[in-house]
Amino acid sequence: MKNRIKNALQKSLLENGEMSMGLYEFDMQEHIDEWINDTQNDNDDYCFFITENRGDVAMVLISRENEIFINEKAREKLMKLWIKAYDHNIKLLLPTMTRNLSNGFFAITGVKTSNQPTPTKS
Repeated sequence: MKNRIKNALQKSLLENGEMSMGLYEFDMQEHIDEWINDTQNDNDDYCFFITENRGDVAMVLISRENEIFINEKAREKLMKLWIKAYDHNIKLLLPTMTRNLSNGFFAITGVKTSNQPTPTKS
């Protein structure tokens, strides 16, 4: 089961595979308000949620401003947020996401960004 989940995540997240709107509607839509509150309470800049069922994957990304991105739009937004590190970060997160999903939980990742000051010339 873990291999099936890992393969589905790799296809959807790293190979731009199709995501399932039906799975989002069935498994995730009812949690949106709760996840918005959690994102705000945790003071995350954005948070993304992933589920998998029989090889289908669905994803939600919620920003601090309560913008909601679903499936491919969520993946595209995350790619823009992690413009130089998307593939690397997803590969790092895959084992934990796979474990959570195989244990019947959503894969949830909250992200806080840091604004690095731009170096100034002296």
